[in-house]
Amino acid sequence: MILGVRASLSPQPLLALSSSMTSIKLIQADAEREVGIGMLLRQRREELVWSVEEVVRKTGIPKHAITAIDQENYYAFWGNAPVLDSYIRLYAKKIGFSLLMHEHLITKAKNSIKPSNPGVGFIHEAKLGR
Repeated sequence: MILGVRASLSPQPLLALSSSMTSIKLIQADAEREVGIGMLLRQRREELVWSVEEVVRKTGIPKHAITAIDQENYYAFWGNAPVLDSYIRLYAKKIGFSLLMHEHLITKAKNSIKPSNPGVGFIHEAKLGR
């Protein structure tokens, strides 16, 4: 029987292993979840250490719109894809984020707020008396 072996074992290696396993799980979860344009813009804004209020001042975009884009809550722009598009482009320009490789993400964001049922638009227009 070896004396003192048990006393020399430290919980640190187990904790490090547990921590690295958690990191691996988080990386896998991120890889499975597609990154959207709002997340990319928010990350760039945070890299610049700009607050939402600072972006509002520099762009003139309403605070609720910047927050909605940052959170990828595109339903705040329901039925108004051109406004969403222009806000994303202005936001990106002011923070120095190139959209060249991300046009498909803008299209995806705009498509997410279009009614999937053509009758919905008709009913909405009928209620407005158009």
